[in-house]
Amino acid sequence: MGIKIKNIIQTIKQFLSKDKLINHCKTWSKEEINYLQEHYKNTCIKQLIKSLMRSKMSIYHKADRLNLNKEEGYYNFDSNPNWKGGKFKRKRDGYIFILAKYHPYQDENGYVPEHRLIIERKLKRFLKPIEVVHHKNKKRDDNRIKNLKLFASQSKHKSFHMQEEIN
Repeated sequence: MGIKIKNIIQTIKQFLSKDKLINHCKTWSKEEINYLQEHYKNTCIKQLIKSLMRSKMSIYHKADRLNLNKEEGYYNFDSNPNWKGGKFKRKRDGYIFILAKYHPYQDENGYVPEHRLIIERKLKRFLKPIEVVHHKNKKRDDNRIKNLKLFASQSKHKSFHMQEEIN
């Protein structure tokens, strides 16, 4: 009984291998490696799976071994219908955030508040973490330069609001 099952499994594996439906435990050919190197950054993973007839993990593992840029291969932002160009409005407080991968004060996801970027562009320098940008009309999504004011610290910003309440 056990020999028959082994033979059946072996026959199925041979059939699948002949039709190239799976590619199990096979070394990568030079052509496959060249294809992966050329297409990894610009092609979605589903297309790579179809073209190379490899599993997702096999492709990721090989790309890692070849030191290909994972971030661009894993995330093809432009092909996602929800991609808004790296800009979103945070629901809890209404601030607009921009994707700024190389900014020294980005958050853990690579985003920086838009109002800080606008002030930085005007001043031609990065803001210090202690500096606070104030929205004059209190609308957090209104990031026009004429609506923004820079304070050296949170305490100066708070003093400004205290004076505003008195007047």
